[in-house]
Amino acid sequence: MAQGVPEWAAKTHLGRHAAAQMGMKRDAVESHIKEHGLWSAMIGGGTYEAAIPNPAMANALSGRPAHCPSPFTPRLNVSVPQALQDTLFPWLEDAEKALGERISRDHMVKDEALRDFLALVRWCRSAYFQSWAARLSSASILSTSILHRHPLLNNPTFTSYRVTMARELAAVGDTAASALQQVLPSLATAVRFAMETVSAASAAKSKEMERRLSHQMDEGVVAKKQHVDVGLSRVLAQDSAIAGDAPSHQDTRFDFVEGDLRRMRELLARLVTDDVLRDPRARELVRQELVCAPPPPLPGSSSAQILNSASVPAVLPVAAALPARAPARLTADR
Repeated sequence: MAQGVPEWAAKTHLGRHAAAQMGMKRDAVESHIKEHGLWSAMIGGGTYEAAIPNPAMANALSGRPAHCPSPFTPRLNVSVPQALQDTLFPWLEDAEKALGERISRDHMVKDEALRDFLALVRWCRSAYFQSWAARLSSASILSTSILHRHPLLNNPTFTSYRVTMARELAAVGDTAASALQQVLPSLATAVRFAMETVSAASAAKSKEMERRLSHQMDEGVVAKKQHVDVGLSRVLAQDSAIAGDAPSHQDTRFDFVEGDLRRMRELLARLVTDDVLRDPRARELVRQELVCAPPPPLPGSSSAQILNSASVPAVLPVAAALPARAPARLTADR
């Protein structure tokens, strides 16, 4: 509008721009969105002066087909007085009058978009008063609510309209109640049959499910038992192999220890027979150790010779006396 665009054209453009954005959000076809933005402006005609040509785009914006039945609402049948409508959107009549004058001056001007927008505003104005009158008359809002102080609702015209709305809704309620009394018997029979059918189907389904669960549990137990048996047989086989290898391993270790003891005994006997130990006490201790050792020595070994002579008192050789004039250093070393 700052660039000189008329107010009615700016409003029309904003409305169509918002519709194009909503079409993109609802996954409308791009060609439909572009066609909707142009609104089929014919050659030589003004911009935005033709009707909406694309039903697919309209369905995408509304979310329902073009000829779908709308839900019936009794409050929309109660007409709103013109005096009450004039209190909301007071500029609507002036805008409709200006559009009519512009169309009468130029027969090429149609501007269906602005005409549809004004019609939508008029419908919303009536629906506003119809909705609040129905809610207030049905006692869904407390009488102490601050809503009753609203300037659009706090006037004698709206008060009388509330009375009319309450009377119409009561009449509609009586008609609905009588219709319901006629429908209830047949409806009760249909509901009973439906409940019995659903119950039988549910029982059969539950029984089938129990049977399948029982089979699955049995199969699971059998598979678990087989798995346990296989694992137990493997453990027993491994234990048997370990138990069979243990004695041979122990015998080998014992033989190895006995060999070490035998070699140690031979070493001790060599210390005695080879006259390595010069101390008489040490030689006697080694001889006693060889006599008390349990394993029998090999015949002809040094240990056997010592054991054979164990009963005969051993005459231990006495070390030769040192020379009288031996040096002190040599004496100390010996």
